[in-house]
Amino acid sequence: MVSTPEDLGPFAAQAASPARQLRANYQGILRIDDRILPVLYILDPGTGCPVIPVPADGPDAPADEDLESMTLLIPDEGVEAIQMLCRAREVNPYTHEAPDRHLIYHGPAHARRWLLLEPESIRKQNQVFEPALLIAPNPLRSAEPGICKRTNALRDPHTLLPVSRERFGQNNDQAVMVGIDPLGIDIRTRYGPRRIGFEVASMTPALAEQALAAILGSQAAPAPAATKEARP
Repeated sequence: MVSTPEDLGPFAAQAASPARQLRANYQGILRIDDRILPVLYILDPGTGCPVIPVPADGPDAPADEDLESMTLLIPDEGVEAIQMLCRAREVNPYTHEAPDRHLIYHGPAHARRWLLLEPESIRKQNQVFEPALLIAPNPLRSAEPGICKRTNALRDPHTLLPVSRERFGQNNDQAVMVGIDPLGIDIRTRYGPRRIGFEVASMTPALAEQALAAILGSQAAPAPAATKEARP
């Protein structure tokens, strides 16, 4: 299926939009020449670019010259995959927020090198489009920590666990909200990160909290905090 113009945009809400696909997986295949490396990624809130851990040495470790061109396939090498031709730049895990975010989503990473992938072109099936049509900073970035913390502090019956069990299986005994953007929320389950999408794009914190309240089945979103809060 080919994306139509209304399906495009960093926060296009249509079910078939590449924007939703990008935010619904958080795993992919990194192709460097003839090498293939399964990766777990997160999206950097400040840029919208994928960030991945990779080996610092050994046969799978990218060389410095490899950083000039590599392809990220999301979620795999199938015909419906998003193909991102990227230039990579290394980020400092001690000063950049993305490695901590990756830990929250995926757990500890054994790789010691972190790459932020800056797409130069993006392809899905027979359509090629500019990175700006998919990649953008999260407009809810400043509100995200507080929304996550307040949601995770809720008590039954308005918690994410019943919703998570209904959508992802009754055996799931963990549901921690770890992210929110205009298209939905990310929760960490016993099976890894999972996505619950909003029906429409919610570009402001107030709209996003209303959409979240609908998912939780409550009459109102979690009450806004008066002060800035840390990530859960």
